[in-house]
Amino acid sequence: MAYLVGLINHFAALQRLAAQTGALVSLNLTNFVVEAKLRNRYYQFHPQFLMRRDGRFAQTPALTDDAIGFAGWRPYLPFSVPLATDKLAFHAHFKGHGQRMPETWLDPREADRDFVVKRSIGSYGMAMSGPFRLADPAGFDLGAAADGGGQVFAEAFVEGTIVKVWYWGRRAFFAHRQVYPTIEGDGATQVSELARARMQLAEADWVGSPAAAVARACLRYQGLAPEDVLADGRTAWIDFRYGRNYLKTGTTRASDNELAGFDDSARSQIDAAGDIAAKALMQTVPVPVAYALDAMLDAGGRLWWLEMNSNPTVPPEGYAEMFADLFG
Repeated sequence: MAYLVGLINHFAALQRLAAQTGALVSLNLTNFVVEAKLRNRYYQFHPQFLMRRDGRFAQTPALTDDAIGFAGWRPYLPFSVPLATDKLAFHAHFKGHGQRMPETWLDPREADRDFVVKRSIGSYGMAMSGPFRLADPAGFDLGAAADGGGQVFAEAFVEGTIVKVWYWGRRAFFAHRQVYPTIEGDGATQVSELARARMQLAEADWVGSPAAAVARACLRYQGLAPEDVLADGRTAWIDFRYGRNYLKTGTTRASDNELAGFDDSARSQIDAAGDIAAKALMQTVPVPVAYALDAMLDAGGRLWWLEMNSNPTVPPEGYAEMFADLFG
């Protein structure tokens, strides 16, 4: 995320494109709208900023006092489609097109394997509880999923590597792969204190926060109580959601695009998902748009698709994809 939200990286990408293509690119500082002119074509690119309010992340088109990063420009205003706003609609559509999806249950009590509980409407990993082991019914604390919209449902928990892929139309152009954030034992400190220290690196509050509830559930899933002590060198993971690294990092100029690191099998799965998503989006917006798909990559190299974001933070690499379609 440190690369994605760095405004200077977005400026640099547009500057390179202007130099390479001869486009006339200008910025209106009153609203941060970018105008680009090339080959007798003219487009406006509208900004989005990442903000954190009351401990929650959201996007806003204006540079407000609670903005914490830049979420990129797009040649259109934000829009929504059911596939992106309703996780159950996404599941049904992708499963109907032969994609690998975790099993879901509208009643968590009907789950027949380890699961997480989600709300069908929600973003940034909020309104979520778990993971829960089926063999530990006493640990089913579903309270965190109560804060959200839409339908509560259970989703089979898939352990693995967190994957997020960005597309322009059907073309994947950027990806992240993230491992779960971990704590390491020293033979003396309780796991709750180790988790608190790790989370506070990113200024995340342990007491009463949704992140703390997820961390406690993750530790319980691994058979650990808050007062337990990890042996020296033993590790445990404390989150399974995208973007929760709990590391204090500043912005960087170095791109963290990991798309080229996927093997042929994973890349074919990524491309197939892009074809399905792009065709569905074209029913609402008959031009290419930017979107992102979230997935888990299991130990067998299989991608399990989870949800779509139709208004994601746009990586700086996305502008080259946009210019190629808009200006030819």
